[in-house]
Amino acid sequence: MKHIFLSIVTLLSFTLFGQDKSTPTTAKEFDKLLIGINFSPDMSYRFLRNSSNSELNPEQTINARNDRESPGFGYTTGLNLNYNFSRKFGLELGVQYSKKGYVTEKTVLTYGDQSLRRDFPSNYQLPTTSKYNQDFYYINIPLRAILSLGKKKLLFVTSIGITTSILIKTISESTFEYEDGTSNTSTYSDSHGLNRLNLIPSVSAGIAYQLNKKLKLNVEPTFRYSIIKEQYSPITENLWSAGLNISCYYTLK
Repeated sequence: MKHIFLSIVTLLSFTLFGQDKSTPTTAKEFDKLLIGINFSPDMSYRFLRNSSNSELNPEQTINARNDRESPGFGYTTGLNLNYNFSRKFGLELGVQYSKKGYVTEKTVLTYGDQSLRRDFPSNYQLPTTSKYNQDFYYINIPLRAILSLGKKKLLFVTSIGITTSILIKTISESTFEYEDGTSNTSTYSDSHGLNRLNLIPSVSAGIAYQLNKKLKLNVEPTFRYSIIKEQYSPITENLWSAGLNISCYYTLK
């Protein structure tokens, strides 16, 4: 009986020792907290609509502007904090700076009554062409939900979000060219009558690549649209932009 008892004790000792030596270290399931920077080169423009019956020919005015105005170059850049609740789902909050706007194509200027030139000195030059740029600059606070699919280094990511956008300045630039080939450019800033606050929904879809244990790179085509009109006028503008948002994240936790 004593021999059986000693055998059981010896077996249990070896078993407990073996379990203690082979206990695996718990691996981190996913990155929970990340900080990142982003830059998005954007193509921006505006959507025009008639908001009042006071305009005599609203469609004619809208069509004329659509004919002579074109999308302009913009960008969005900033700092973001990403928190993941699971391997698939996370939220991101950021502070960003952006530029949006549009341009007017070069327009040839004509003067209907040539006799009017007699009212100017003989050496006075009238402008022959004109070009106009309109830019808007914002501080943005974006909040978006991000869905990630996949388990390897290359993931598919998609997001939907809303951005609180604060207008900080506008810059209008006019360029006139003259008969002798010279040009003159003037700029001015006037935010009178413009909404200072806007809400901008956004959607994106792209890929994320894990560069190493700490760094991750996201590339996401992104579309943004301002749901509040930029100004109160008979014909209102809603700005939109489409760009390629590139983000680099560093894992904090």
